[in-house]
Amino acid sequence: ADQILAGGGKKSGKTQNAIARPLPHVHDSRFRCLIIRKSVPGLRYIEGKAHKLYRKLYGDQVDHNRTHHVFTFASGAQITLSFAADLSDCEKFEGGGFQMIIVDEARQFADPMVIDTIAAELYAENDTETGLPWMRPLLLLLSNPGGRGGEWLRERFAIDKFPKGGHELYDPATKRYRIYIHMTVHDNPSMDSDSYISG
Repeated sequence: ADQILAGGGKKSGKTQNAIARPLPHVHDSRFRCLIIRKSVPGLRYIEGKAHKLYRKLYGDQVDHNRTHHVFTFASGAQITLSFAADLSDCEKFEGGGFQMIIVDEARQFADPMVIDTIAAELYAENDTETGLPWMRPLLLLLSNPGGRGGEWLRERFAIDKFPKGGHELYDPATKRYRIYIHMTVHDNPSMDSDSYISG
């Protein structure tokens, strides 16, 4: 799918998903990923988690520029973290040429306009040998789609029709595929789910 919503309640692994999903691509110097949240405090939280994981996996082979919130890997691949509260914040992403954009806590956006504007920066150059994009660009949304603020997510990913997810949807307007992946605390490998639920 071109757009994935990975959604679930607390402790379902959404933040771990956000920081780990780009890692299979960081060996490629062309790779650029953007991870966004709506607020600066939320950004600090996810950046701290990313720093801990990336240092554990790559040691000094990853550089963390805390001023610009950018992780640069030995290949030259980059993961940038930023915030976007409204449309005026979208200008800073113009020309970014990202192959992956991850929106953590997408439900905090009242409507999809900011996310769709940023997603327009998804792009992958054609490979010289195949003539096809070297990577399929991906928009990954992470959120609990239930409750207030999740109406547009439930509509876009047909969650009321397919509450357990896993059904790929085709959007003829954008010619892109979307899918909802339902997540629970049992899907989070870093959690003792039984103890969490009973506690």
